[in-house]
Amino acid sequence: MIDNTVSTDDFALNSNILLYPNPTTDDLNIESQRSFDSVIIHDLTGREILRIVTTNPKLEQRVDVANLKSGIYYLTIVSGNSKTTQKFLKI
Repeated sequence: MIDNTVSTDDFALNSNILLYPNPTTDDLNIESQRSFDSVIIHDLTGREILRIVTTNPKLEQRVDVANLKSGIYYLTIVSGNSKTTQKFLKI
């Protein structure tokens, strides 16, 4: 069973996330107005490719994606109990 419930925290987190450059070749920069605890990258099949867990919550993170194959990926940002997912293109 899939739970499609979305809280207002999810909307607030999503609207305050900036991913750039998108598309990207080497580095993907993440900026948020709200601190986040971890970043997870999945491929289109849902397979986890990369997980970064921060020791201190951050507002910015640079992720090296140079070793990823070209394609579409999903980046999930986790902040406490809230999370948001955005798509990016690796070229």
